[in-house]
Amino acid sequence: MNRLLILFLLPTFLFGQIDTANILDQRVEKIISDWQVPGCAVGIVKNGKLIYAKGFGYRDLENKLPVTQNTLFPIASNSKLFTSTAIGMVVNDNKLDYDKPIKLLVPEIEFSNQNLNNNITLRDMLCHRTGISGNDAIWYGSNFSRQNLFARIKYLEPVAELRVGFIYTNYMYIALGEIIKIRTGKTWEEYLTEKIFKPLSMNNTVFSIEEIEKTSDFAKPYKTDFINKNKKKINYYRQTQASGPANGINSNIIDLSKWVICQLSKGKYNNANVIPNSVIQETMKPLNISSNSIRDKELSYELYGMGRTMTTYKNHLMSQHGGSINGFRSQITLFPDDSIGVIILTNSADHKITSYLQLEIADVILELNKTQWHERVLERTKKQFENQIASNSSNPKTGRMNPSKKLINYTGFYEHPAYGEIEITLKEQKLNFSFKTFNEPITQISNDKYETSFNDQLGSYTITFNTNGQNIVDKLTLEFEGVVEKFVKK
Repeated sequence: MNRLLILFLLPTFLFGQIDTANILDQRVEKIISDWQVPGCAVGIVKNGKLIYAKGFGYRDLENKLPVTQNTLFPIASNSKLFTSTAIGMVVNDNKLDYDKPIKLLVPEIEFSNQNLNNNITLRDMLCHRTGISGNDAIWYGSNFSRQNLFARIKYLEPVAELRVGFIYTNYMYIALGEIIKIRTGKTWEEYLTEKIFKPLSMNNTVFSIEEIEKTSDFAKPYKTDFINKNKKKINYYRQTQASGPANGINSNIIDLSKWVICQLSKGKYNNANVIPNSVIQETMKPLNISSNSIRDKELSYELYGMGRTMTTYKNHLMSQHGGSINGFRSQITLFPDDSIGVIILTNSADHKITSYLQLEIADVILELNKTQWHERVLERTKKQFENQIASNSSNPKTGRMNPSKKLINYTGFYEHPAYGEIEITLKEQKLNFSFKTFNEPITQISNDKYETSFNDQLGSYTITFNTNGQNIVDKLTLEFEGVVEKFVKK
């Protein structure tokens, strides 16, 4: 944003001083430089107006194209509040109910056992308390349709009791998108466009990477390493057609400011009622404990509502949610009692600068005693890296490095009813693992146990080959994100 626009916006700024904007400018520039983040966009809303909107760094590092207030970014899991709001609007039209078993209203949904069928509600799905794990490996990188993923819910075994604990799951939000279609006859995309995007004039907000690439101002994704001071361009995550209700929206500071203004104005925008205030209030009700530890004294316990986390920051009520997908991280934060909103978009997902940059901005806007969050988190992260390196050096991986059989005996197709197929092939005397977006050699860590390389979104997979009574390889066990699943050899 150019200096004239800054001057135009600043009279409505809290202090009405150019120095205040300069302080924020310098702080953001230092933070993204120290963390090697290529680009960042920051928007601040106060009392129903966008008072600060600026881009920092580059949306395209190779071509030195700067981030602007109009640069489009994937917002990943910040899509969830849009989905929970849309569900609330369907509830408001008496086509759904938060607290009745969802199967009574949507017979098409099928869970893995009758107890879940009889009891799981929309509210349970919205606040991550179904007991069903995230199962991101089912949808991530797959070509499954949303309807196909919806049909696979019946294969997902719970890992905890219903309404006991917090298990964050993208999968239930994907299912919610299909429920909107079942009950309204409109796809999730059509419903959001008609009920939210158009009334808020969010004209540049789209649902796919292909759509943002047709524009003249969009960010590219990067992997960054602040220890070794480097940045590397990576591929977009493009398969959001099915997972969209959990993570598929792409937007910019200008459009998202309208969403934030509407949220802070009890559902109104430009004097029009866009979202029923009762729907917004339902999403803000604390329903689940998402974090029961306090690491920093300035913050309180985190309680999850519907598509948003509720907490306090220095005694100010704060609603927030983050989002992360290949090479992008977003943060949308509201201080409802203070009529303030903060939007932060970056094109690096490797470090959570958005989660504390929002707090540094809050200190300025709310006139609070300043906490040096950047320095605190940077030092903490450096120590974690040092400790990890020391741990790896003192605890090298050990184990017999001889597979129990000839490698050809491990090859073939392995199938799971929910996750689909894994293919194991032999290439240049190494086992190769092919599963959705993974297609690579796997490294042996002991006897019949192997692992993939690290993936930014899912971490790594551990693969253990199992044999039957005839000493024939008949299945493999896949471990990821704390989940263990068995795939049967075809």
